[in-house]
Amino acid sequence: MRNNKSYENLMGNAHSKLIEIPILTTDSANPQIKIPDVPDLRFARITSIESIFQADLKYSQPSGYLNITGTQALLCSITFETNDPDDTGYWKVNPQTGEPILDKNGKQVWVPPKNAQDISGRFTSTQLNQKNIPLTDIHRICNAGSADALIPGPDPYVRELEVFYNMYISWSGNCTLFVGPSGLGNTVNQAVLLRVHYSWLDINGMPIPRQ
Repeated sequence: MRNNKSYENLMGNAHSKLIEIPILTTDSANPQIKIPDVPDLRFARITSIESIFQADLKYSQPSGYLNITGTQALLCSITFETNDPDDTGYWKVNPQTGEPILDKNGKQVWVPPKNAQDISGRFTSTQLNQKNIPLTDIHRICNAGSADALIPGPDPYVRELEVFYNMYISWSGNCTLFVGPSGLGNTVNQAVLLRVHYSWLDINGMPIPRQ
């Protein structure tokens, strides 16, 4: 089953974008940081997400803030507002032949979600289907480790990315970085980096309509 899921998401893993979440000194005591909007990923099917620590990449891009360390990452988790995976819209196909159904202009027919509420027309509700994911749970690079770690060695890491099957993230909605009960306590501007893998094909291999 693991191999099948990886195969279905193969096209998505060919696309990725580095997302920067600034934690400025003015927010150093803030336990919740809103993840900035990422308009060009708002309609993409997200296949996996990984975190990047300072021992992987010292400075964030494009702002050049000091990236968080693996030790600081122990304080952090992320929550995403996502679609209802059972109602994301689909392309009409002939059930007998599997061929696309075309309109009078020869264009393929897209059926939107039945209960779309988001401005994009992709989301049926404000579900937090991915809630409080530890940054250490999606870090897959085995590095030299953080200098501030109590025990020398690599930062926490997993050997394989977690694969999402049919997930879309609103990005403009309730997407939040949680930073412990008292914030990060940073004395210089820092950032959390996420590498987002995505696809412009839906789970049936059909192109995703964009606006």
